[in-house]
Amino acid sequence: MNWLSGLLGSILVRRKSKSNESNIIEYPTSWRIVPILGILVFVIILLLPIFLPEFINQDSVFFFIFFFVSIIIVFTYFTVYLFIWKVEVFDSYFLFSRAFRKQQKIAYDNIEMRDMSSGYRFYIDNKHILSISFYQDNYRLLDKAIRSYQKINKIKIKKEITNILKPIQGLWFLPFGSLIIVFIPTIGIYLDEGLSKGFYISLPFI
Repeated sequence: MNWLSGLLGSILVRRKSKSNESNIIEYPTSWRIVPILGILVFVIILLLPIFLPEFINQDSVFFFIFFFVSIIIVFTYFTVYLFIWKVEVFDSYFLFSRAFRKQQKIAYDNIEMRDMSSGYRFYIDNKHILSISFYQDNYRLLDKAIRSYQKINKIKIKKEITNILKPIQGLWFLPFGSLIIVFIPTIGIYLDEGLSKGFYISLPFI
């Protein structure tokens, strides 16, 4: 999800990270408003046929409902993700909260930090555990706390080899997005044209 947050931050929500006295790293309020506004807009569009029956062809009403309900579900997921995601920083550990996952308590003893062009990445035994974007509020907080703790306790983390080609993050979205691109038009064709014609029309997209 960090590739998405970076894209949103650089294109849609140009801003500088804010720092305050809190011990929490989180997404800015402005980011949370964006998907909420999206939900409201698509709910209004979804309800339009009730008040304006001529707004849509009655033969396409099922596809219309399916399409916009799907979009609302996606926007709802992003809203929940942005509201729940946070890192609470303490002297010797941090608490990491994410949507649909159990909160993690992670000690600083074995964490390796890497400064990337888009923010910080944190690893334990060369396994990525967390990324923090420069666009998030208090983004420096965790990096400073870990460095201070490891310095006081004279902990030296062996740097792993980083110049190894690795899979591009976010590739999971490609098959998922392709499936949605194929699935939604195909359902609409099935409803309007019938199962047989819809199947053959959808073949070039697969």
